[in-house]
Amino acid sequence: MACLFIEVSKLESEEDSWKQRLPVPQATGVRSANSDEISNYSLYIHAVYYASVTVSHIGVGDITANTTMERLFNCFFTLTACFTYAILFGNMTSLVLQFTAGLRSKVLESYHITMDFINKKQLS
Repeated sequence: MACLFIEVSKLESEEDSWKQRLPVPQATGVRSANSDEISNYSLYIHAVYYASVTVSHIGVGDITANTTMERLFNCFFTLTACFTYAILFGNMTSLVLQFTAGLRSKVLESYHITMDFINKKQLS
């Protein structure tokens, strides 16, 4: 997703892109019109950070989508993440319920065996 976010930033004008507002220290305080001064490594790290913050729904806001294409990508990305979370957590819940159902039946079986033993030996 981070690579896609970088590619989406290239679809419209570079001066409006999120890459121009990266919080990378500059001597002048403002980045020039070309983003060549940002290393690919730094750009990728920022894109991964943006993707993880967006998917986790933290939304810090230090890197934001600025152009229309970036915002459309962000909407698609967030909706995809929500559906993925819903499927993932639904499946995890199903697995836990299946496990606890089996565990409960074993506990009840042990309880009945213990109670039968107590009743046969008249321990109560």
